[in-house]
Amino acid sequence: MSTSSTTAPNSTLTPATNPSKKVVRVAAGLIIKEDSFLIAQRSGKRHLAGYWELPGGKIEAHETPAQTCQREISEELHCQVAVDSYFLTCTYEYEDFTLSMDVYLCHLLPGEHLECAEHSALKFITVDEIDSFNFAPADIQFLPNIKALMQSLKRKNFSF
Repeated sequence: MSTSSTTAPNSTLTPATNPSKKVVRVAAGLIIKEDSFLIAQRSGKRHLAGYWELPGGKIEAHETPAQTCQREISEELHCQVAVDSYFLTCTYEYEDFTLSMDVYLCHLLPGEHLECAEHSALKFITVDEIDSFNFAPADIQFLPNIKALMQSLKRKNFSF
């Protein structure tokens, strides 16, 4: 397995990849609420069960990554979000496949409430709590980018 070092927000994190491995393209949402963001714990039936991640899923042939982000959040959390902007792309090489993940900044639409439909748990956390959670390997590499973004938003007194 390989990872890359992180860079500034709105960047691409791409380690060397093995061209013989299947590439799985996914989109995920960084759902921001005030000074926190949403993480989801993978359920016991899935690959990497128990690990925490940003909600999202596989990009289907007819979808843009942003559309995938909205659809997957709707399916997994039974809520609607606004996809505000592209944040970053990361690539992570697992043992049997390469994951390419596009991450989008999102916020819950007014009146929307989360429902834990496909995960073991959901939690809004602050950057100070990140180290208390066991994140999926692909997500670990962009946590510094999330920290930098959230700290920047806090300095600007900005929240969703």
